[in-house]
Amino acid sequence: MNESVVKSESYSCGACGGTVHFDPDTQNLKCEYCSSITEFTPPEIEIEAYDLEAGLEQCNTDWKQESRVIHCDSCGAETVLEGRNTSQSCAFCDSPHVSDIDSQPGIKPESLIPFQLCEAKAKQSFKKWIKGKFFADTKAKSAHRMDNIKGVYVPYWVFDTDTTTSYKGKRGKRVRTGSGKNRRTSTRWTNVSGVYEKNFRNVNICGSDQIKKMGLSEKMEYKFEELKGYSPVYLSGFVAEKYIRGVEDSWEICKNKIKKAIVSGIKRQIGGDRQQVTSMKTQYENTKYKHVLCPIFVSVYKYKDKEYPFIVNGQSGKIEGKYPLSVPKVIGAVVVALIVISLLIWQSS
Repeated sequence: MNESVVKSESYSCGACGGTVHFDPDTQNLKCEYCSSITEFTPPEIEIEAYDLEAGLEQCNTDWKQESRVIHCDSCGAETVLEGRNTSQSCAFCDSPHVSDIDSQPGIKPESLIPFQLCEAKAKQSFKKWIKGKFFADTKAKSAHRMDNIKGVYVPYWVFDTDTTTSYKGKRGKRVRTGSGKNRRTSTRWTNVSGVYEKNFRNVNICGSDQIKKMGLSEKMEYKFEELKGYSPVYLSGFVAEKYIRGVEDSWEICKNKIKKAIVSGIKRQIGGDRQQVTSMKTQYENTKYKHVLCPIFVSVYKYKDKEYPFIVNGQSGKIEGKYPLSVPKVIGAVVVALIVISLLIWQSS
């Protein structure tokens, strides 16, 4: 195996001069012609989080000349390509109607999670996933046909913030009175108030809506402690989607996500058998954000002339996708559930 070291932004094979791409298996560059490995040393970049108030003025929008933006006329996706990459079709809908556009890629990510899975391992993860779906049509587990699978870096906004919330609410305690058939249960409420403090780290909001357009959830989980400093080398052989949701809009979504966690925390702090939060006011301090790229594989598989999209987490291999249901299995499960419920009602009567 021939080895060389990647220097500057020259991504050519040292053995044959061919094109090299980032290889998730070795975390180096691999020649697509002779399979030689070119050693890649990740850049020593301090991953910086920007202050939310001043961050937009400080952030870097210079992707340099190694990147260009292409637009899909079919689904509207805009993706950023490393300079040597070529794209004949859209990574999300596989449409061939893509074209370069005169557009800036936007805020440059200073960190990303590199692909940990190669294409072959992503396909293996999918096969294991579909076989493990009990309610999936049995024939679909082996008779499906998979289209091309493509690696895409999806934009995320990752927020850190320290919160202090003053609140008012009620603590409920169950009270039982009477006996036998006259036994009753009621709730006795007590007014409470207090302060709840919590520091949030790595609250992430997807800056894209392409996954939603596929009818899939954006709730992919990533280990953000494995972030690496950005380098265009990581994009070699992949594409990066351009965000459509900016940092301000993403922060508003993030606050709603944080609010739900705060309400849950306040209820635990109130205690008792039941809790109500009647009012709350939250102060946010030390709020910072990062623009991060996270890896997924995108594909669809076909079964009985229908298409079922799925995505593979490029870090963990976990799957989010749709699959054809087996009607007999679903009906059988419903019948069993009804029988169990009927038995429980009969035993309690």
